[in-house]
Order: sequence, then structure tokens, then C-alpha cells
Amino acid sequence: MVAAGVATWVALLGATLWQANDDRAERGRAQEPRPAVGAHHSFEAFQTDTPYDGDVWTTIHVGALQDGADPATVTPPGVPAFLAPGTTYVSPAVRRAMARDPLAVGRVPGRIIGTIAESGLQSPDQLLVYSAGTPGPLWRRATGWGSPVVEVPRGSIPSGPLLGLVALLVGVPSILLARATSRMSAVSRQRSLAASHLIGVPIRTLATAAALDASLCAVTGFVGGSAVAIASVLAVHRTRLLGIEWFPPASVVSPPVALMVGLVLIGLISREAARSTRRDLQTPLSARAGGPRPTRPRRIVPMLLGVAGLAGMVFAYVVLGVHLRNGPAIVYFYAGGALATLGAFSAMPVVLQLWSRRPRRREPRSTESFLAVRRLSWQRDALAAACIGFTVVGLCCLVGAAALADLDNLSVPSAAGDEWDVQVAHDTDLAPTLAVPHAPRMLDVSGAAEGAEGVHHTLVADCSTLARIIELTSPGLGDRFTRQCHPGRTFRVASHGAPNVTRVVLPGGADSILGHSDVVAADPTGVTLPAGQRDILVFPGATDAQVDAYVSRVMAVAPEVQVSDLEADAFAPMVTPTRRLMLGCTIGGMLTAGALLVLCALDQRRLSRMDDARLVALGATRRLTARAHAETFARAAAVALGVGLLVGGLDGTVYDRVGGLAAGPGGTGVILALVAVAVATAAVVLTWLMALPEHRGALGEELRRE
Repeated sequence: MVAAGVATWVALLGATLWQANDDRAERGRAQEPRPAVGAHHSFEAFQTDTPYDGDVWTTIHVGALQDGADPATVTPPGVPAFLAPGTTYVSPAVRRAMARDPLAVGRVPGRIIGTIAESGLQSPDQLLVYSAGTPGPLWRRATGWGSPVVEVPRGSIPSGPLLGLVALLVGVPSILLARATSRMSAVSRQRSLAASHLIGVPIRTLATAAALDASLCAVTGFVGGSAVAIASVLAVHRTRLLGIEWFPPASVVSPPVALMVGLVLIGLISREAARSTRRDLQTPLSARAGGPRPTRPRRIVPMLLGVAGLAGMVFAYVVLGVHLRNGPAIVYFYAGGALATLGAFSAMPVVLQLWSRRPRRREPRSTESFLAVRRLSWQRDALAAACIGFTVVGLCCLVGAAALADLDNLSVPSAAGDEWDVQVAHDTDLAPTLAVPHAPRMLDVSGAAEGAEGVHHTLVADCSTLARIIELTSPGLGDRFTRQCHPGRTFRVASHGAPNVTRVVLPGGADSILGHSDVVAADPTGVTLPAGQRDILVFPGATDAQVDAYVSRVMAVAPEVQVSDLEADAFAPMVTPTRRLMLGCTIGGMLTAGALLVLCALDQRRLSRMDDARLVALGATRRLTARAHAETFARAAAVALGVGLLVGGLDGTVYDRVGGLAAGPGGTGVILALVAVAVATAAVVLTWLMALPEHRGALGEELRRE
């Protein structure tokens, strides 16, 4: 029942997050102005997307309606009517930003007359402004709303990695939990079912009864898991705990998806219960005695195939230097990890059986060791189910650490911060924008080069500002540049040669920021500039707060400004949400593994009561039986943890090689795994201590039951 509830919760939460990601994209397309084709258009629009608080602040300026345009058909989504000149609508997130940040007030043009409704927003945290103004030269014609593509580079989670991460880090542990608890249920019934079969009840009838019993438990768990999933969605959809915020539908979770999850889950659990019952009753006398299941060496094959596939990829990447295409590599990564982890569940009893045979080659060193080996051999199925949680912990920690290391390598901040490009819509906005303080900037005038193909750039800034930029990008060379820079002169920067009037020499590649351009050492507002496009290249700072403050000051004097990060790549909007989701999946997988450990440990303790009672009746001490349990559990846990670290290490290495960054989980993943294992072990030991029975009383109870 608990396993069904956890699996339902994971499946519904993952499906809801998937649908939320698609819903955000659909809402984003709906709020984009639809470009006009031909001469006919309904209004003109201009959109700016600027950074704020790790997200994107979108301002959509609209002009007056053209003659013949129907206001009802071209009203922006979430707004009651088409905007009159000078009026503005803002999202609730913008209102909150204005309340806590005085500089954010300068980002909003016009007079605020209303709030954009949920139907016009991507998510509760979207920073969106609709403002009516006077069209300028960069405005574009539009016929309405709804673009085929999303142009706002907001944070999102790629659908493929979303499904893969949830399936590998949370889905696989949930499947293992369901299989383990189904096996626990079968073991708890095997003696009574074996007795029924010995007196003539057919195996088919007993398997059907076991499947029906498991189905009822699965239905109860499904109902509870659905309720928890709905509560979880309502609790986190307005937070960024799972990477993004979203608007849930009226039903919170999709009814068709919930129905499909319920049917699949109930079918799998009932099938596993029936299959386990049929397999156990093939040897009814052994099942009646509570003996071990027959060893099937072929059960180790899936795990070996998964490990071999991952090891082959690591060998190809690291040793041979062969790089597979992203498609096959990603398939091998997910398939190898899932096959090795799920295969470990089937293979663990076989591995423990082989492990338990090793001490028999010599005389047991102690009674405790002998009892531990006997328990490891006799109870290998229960121990395998209990200790598979350690395998999951190792996998989650190493793969999670690898993914976080990979994401960190995608967004390595520099000490100076990124270089940003600021483009104003009107020439009259250039001087006020250049006058914004607290950030070194230079004016870039670009145009066609005379007598040559390509674009020619002229950079304009005074010597002190240029020296600050050089010092930011190439520490230690700012003073050297100052000694060579002469105000009012035009020069080029080179990496070698002798300095002169028209050449400044900066070694070590420091010429990259100013190279291939004519540099004018003067105040941009006090010189005659050549014809061409004018952009401001600026270094606002290394932190989001510094960038936000600078952009807010610029938007206060130039509302139609375009700001872009010249050093960011296409993956930048995905990094932060995916990191949050990655962390949530890793924690969710570890919690699922913890539940698996505790439930299986309790069940194993219940199954071992009769053996302990017999030993105590024969004169064994409680300390001896406790040591036997501890040694047994330690041996099984060591095997399971070794498998988990092996599979997780291979999977994490493959993950980073697929990403091309070669970050690797390193020691961080191992440390996390060992810490998590220590915590899990402590939880299991505490659970056992709380559940210890009185052995002699247990013996009497078991004898009366017999």
C-alpha cells in the first residue's frame, strides 16, 4: 500500500510537471504579438526582454489601433480592453517587485490602471508589462496575438531531460519499492498459502487470491498517493521548488493520466503478487518451512548487461576518445542506468548467495559469523529487498552530483561578470543611457567597412574607463594600458610589437576585448561619431543584483531599450530551473530509498522472530543474535552499496561525457553517498531497536500459532 502510494505520487507529480512545462510554453506563445504579413496590420508593437531577479522582465509596448481594427479581437490576453495611450497593465509579480525594489518602479512606463489576469500570464512569477505608447522606428507591425514560437528566453526545463531525470532518479526507486513490497507481501503469505496448497487448493486459485489482495492494497495506496500528489501540487506550484512555477488546471492533476497510472500500477502489483505466489508454490514443502527460494543464476544477466553498457561507454569516451552522437549516447545513458539498477534487484539474491558461500571454505571464526552466514544464505531474498535501498542511494547521490557538476560548468561566472550589449531605440536616449553611473561602458559604433567586406567597429570611451575594462577582463594590465593611452587619440590594440601613437600593446591575449576595432580615447558624448549602429557595451557587475540595478536605471531613462548578455549561450535559461529539479529529484529518490530500507527492515525483523526465539530457547544470548543480525546486514549492505556506487559512478561519468563538459561527480558524489548511507543505516538500526520483541514470548506465540 505504501509502495503504491509513493509510486502514484511520483508518477502524478512528474506528469503534472511535464504538462506544466508545456502549458507555460503555450501561454508564452499566446502573449507574443503576431507579426503582420503584407501591408495589412492592426497595430504596431515593440517588445523588450531584460534581466531581473534571475528571470526575464518583459515589456510589450503597443501603439494605437489602425482604422478598421476590431478592439475585441486584438486585445492582449489577460487584459479587459485594448490599451489607451499612456496606460499600462502589469502582472502581480511586477507589483510585488515594485513594492520591494524602488529601482524597479523606473522600469514601468505610463500610468498603471490594472493587473494582468492569470489567463494572460505564463506563470505566477512572470514579470510582464503591457504599455501603450508612440510607435518608433524599431516597432513592428502586428495583426493580433499568438506567435508560433516563444521569443521570451525565460527559464524552462527541456522535456527530454525532465522525463529522464524523474524516471531515473525517482521512478526507478519507486518501481523497486513496489517490487520489494510486493515480494514482502508474498513472503509473509507463503507459509499459509503453502499449507493451503498442501491440503489441495490449486495454485491458480491461491495466485488469484494473492493478486486480488495486492490489488486492494494498490487501490488504497493509489487513492492516498493521488491525494498527496494533489496536495503537493497545490503546495509547490507557486514556488520554484521543482524548478518552475505554473498555473495548475481546475482538476490539479490530469484525470486521464491519473487513471492510466492507477491501471498500470494496480496491474503491475497484482501481476507481481501472482507471479511470486506461483513461483513460491512450485516447492510447497520448502515454502511451508519458510526456506529460501531456488537460486537462478540467469537473474544476474540484466545487471551485467547494464553495467557492461555503461562501462563500455566510459571506456570509449575516456580511453579511446570516441564520442557517440548525442541521441544514441543519451539512450545508452538512461537505458544502462535503468537496466543496471532494476537488474540489481533481481541479481542481489544471487550475489548474496555467492557472497555467503565464501566463509564456508574455512572454519567459521566465531558463532556470530556462522549465524550471520547462515542468515545471509537463508534470508537472502528479504535481505536483498532491504539492502537494495543502499544501491538506490548510491545511484541517486552520484548521478545527482554529476548532473549538478555538469550544470555548474554550464554557468561558470567570471569575476568581472558578463559583457552586456545595450541598444537604445532612439538617438535621443543615447546620452542619458551613457550617463547612467556605476558601470564601466564604451560605445560601439558599427557599420560597413569601406572597400572591404564585413562590419567595422569603432569603440569610444575615455582612458580611465578603458583601463577599468582592461583590468576587469585581464587583471594586472590596467596600469600598463593607462601608461600607453593618450586622451583624444585613435589607436588599435595589439598583442605584440612596439607601442606607438596608433598602437597599444597588451600581451597575453588581453587585446581580445578591444582588438580588431578602432579605439577612440574620448568621452562618447563629446566627440563626433561616425555613421552606423550605436550599441553600448557595458560590464554591470558579477552579481544579478548589480545587473538588475544597472538595467533598472537604464530603463528609467530609455524605456524601449534592448539588453542582451553577449556571453550567455542558449542553455542559460535552462540551467537554474533544471538545477532545482535535479536537486528535488535526487532528494526524492533518496527519500524513496529510505522508505524502502525502513519498510523492508521491519519486515525482515518480523520474519526473523521465530529464528531468534529458537536460538534463545537453545541458550543463545540476545547479544549473540543481535551481532548475527548486525553482521548479516553489514555484509548485505556492503554488497548493495558497492553495486550502487559502481552503477552510479559509471552513470554519472557517462552523463557528463554526454554533456561534453567532463565535469564528473568526483569525490562529492561519493561523500554524499556515504553520508546518506550512514543516515539510512542509523534509521534502520533505530527502527530495529524500536521493534525488538521479547524472544521467549515470541517463541511461545509462534509455537501456539503452529
